[in-house]
Amino acid sequence: MLDTAMVGLFAGLLTTGSQIPQAYKVYKSGSTGDLSFWWILALLAGTFAWLYYGLQIMDFPLIVWNSISIFTVGFIAAHKFNIIKTKTDSANMGTSILSRRPLD
Repeated sequence: MLDTAMVGLFAGLLTTGSQIPQAYKVYKSGSTGDLSFWWILALLAGTFAWLYYGLQIMDFPLIVWNSISIFTVGFIAAHKFNIIKTKTDSANMGTSILSRRPLD
């Protein structure tokens, strides 16, 4: 019979690992145009919730994989929300959301 922690580690490897190719594509192309704002926001919020839950019950696989997921999804979110300048950000001329003036 499989150890529960091993199943959790394997599941986390698959789910967190699946985000790495997307983060790499965003890094290489600088484009997040095809990614839904709401999907990124929901995934980031859910990942923080899973990490909090893992910390509460002291579950090693949940803590490890969700910590890594926060990094990868956070990287994608930073590009999507223009916190990190992108290569294809011609509409905003490379400015970040932090340096833009509010609309009057």
